[in-house]
Amino acid sequence: MLIGVESEITIRVADELLMFLPATRRDTANRVPYDGTSTLGHIVESLGVPLPEAGPMSIGGEPAGPSTRPDDGDEVRVAAVPRPQPVPLEPGQDAPRFLLDVHLGTLARRMRLLGLDTAYHNDMDDPALVAQANAERRVLLTQDRGLLRRRALWFGAYVRGSRPDDQLRDLLDRFAPVLRPWTRCTACNGELVPVDKQEVEHDLEAGTRRSYDAYGRCADCGQVYWRGAHGDHLEEIVREATELVEAVRGNGRTEPRCRRDEERGWSTSISSWWEPRSSRTDGCSARSGPSRRTWRAAGNCRVGRSIRASRMRTPWYASATRNWRSRCGSAAGSAATGG
Repeated sequence: MLIGVESEITIRVADELLMFLPATRRDTANRVPYDGTSTLGHIVESLGVPLPEAGPMSIGGEPAGPSTRPDDGDEVRVAAVPRPQPVPLEPGQDAPRFLLDVHLGTLARRMRLLGLDTAYHNDMDDPALVAQANAERRVLLTQDRGLLRRRALWFGAYVRGSRPDDQLRDLLDRFAPVLRPWTRCTACNGELVPVDKQEVEHDLEAGTRRSYDAYGRCADCGQVYWRGAHGDHLEEIVREATELVEAVRGNGRTEPRCRRDEERGWSTSISSWWEPRSSRTDGCSARSGPSRRTWRAAGNCRVGRSIRASRMRTPWYASATRNWRSRCGSAAGSAATGG
C-alpha cells in the first residue's frame, strides 16, 4: 500500500437495505475507507445496516461471515435476510415467540389476535428488553436500529412500516408463523378458554347477558370475551393474515391453523365454542362452514361503536368491568388496557 493512499473497499447492498443507509450514501454501491483491521460486520453496521437485517454476505463471489476481514480493493455484497426467515424453535414449539418494544403496542394486539405468543410492555427500557428476549428466546421486534445493534441480543428484527397494517404484513411475510386466531387475550397475551355463562354473568351488562350465551375467558387476567356485532374489521385482519402466511409458505396447504385444539382434547375447533349454544346440536356447531368469530371483551365500551371506524387506533377490546376491577385491583385493570 502506497503511503498517503487510503485503502478502500466497495460494498454493494441489496435494495431492501438501502432504507438503513444515510441519504448521502443511499446507493447500491458505496466505496468506503478501510483501515485494514475492521471486520465485515463492523463495516456493514458503520454504513447503517444492523447486522440482524443483513443476509448472506460475500467477498468477490465467495461466502463471507461478519467476522471476516476484507482486503484493500475487495468488493463486498450484502443481501437482505431471506424470507421466510427461519427461527430456532424449542421442542414442542410450532411458532416463534415475540417481544415488542414500547412503540409497537397496536401491532402487539393484532399479533395476539392471530394467536401469536407476543410479550409487550409499555414501560420497559432497552437492556430489560434484551434480557427478556434472551431469557425467553423471543424474537425482539423493534424500529430502533440502535437496539438491534446490541451484541447481547440473540435474535432481533426491524419492523418496516408506520401503519399497523403494514407492520403486520411485514412481520408475516418475514416469518410466516403458524397462526392460531382467536386463542389469546389481546390485553395480556394469556390463553383463552371457554367458560359457562353462569360464571361470568355478574361481569356483564344486561344487554350482553340477553344477547349472547357463549363466552371465553383469559386464563391469566380474567378478561371475558364473547361474540360481538362489530367485528368485521377483525375478521378481515385474520383472513388477510392467514392468506398471506399461506402464500409466503407457497405450498397451498389448507391445514387448519388451530390444530392444537385436538392436542388439548377439545372435540371442536376454537370457532365452534364461540357459537351461541342455541345453534349447536350434540355439542357441535350447526353450521358446516366457518363460524362468525367476532369477539368483544367484557367492559364499558359503547355497543354501537364501530370497530371498522376506529381502525384499531384504540384497543378493540374494552376495559374490564368495575366488578372485575374491584376483585383484581387497579393494577390488573390497567394491564388490560395498557399499550
